[in-house]
Amino acid sequence: MTVRDVARAGGVAHATIAGVLAGDAKPGLRFYVVVSKALGVPIEQLLELAGEIPPGPREDATLAEIMEIARHLTADQVRALRDYARFQSEQGRGRGSRRAASRAST
Repeated sequence: MTVRDVARAGGVAHATIAGVLAGDAKPGLRFYVVVSKALGVPIEQLLELAGEIPPGPREDATLAEIMEIARHLTADQVRALRDYARFQSEQGRGRGSRRAASRAST
């Protein structure tokens, strides 16, 4: 797909897209919307590639898998999953081990 094809598909001037690609113009949200629709890719993907937003969880296959699983859980199960993740995070940072040790000594 050429720049002209993208411009035509998005209903914007060829010069607009060419200017952004050449670094002569800063893209705005409309630019990303037009290009994402013309290319058939999620706007988030374009924003990530352009460095406008940080990479999303799909960069991490494990996190993406956890998120997919969570989509099928009940609200109570999601809360339990979140609590478990927090517990594991605290264990990894050493916070939880002190609490466990103090409980064991009482």
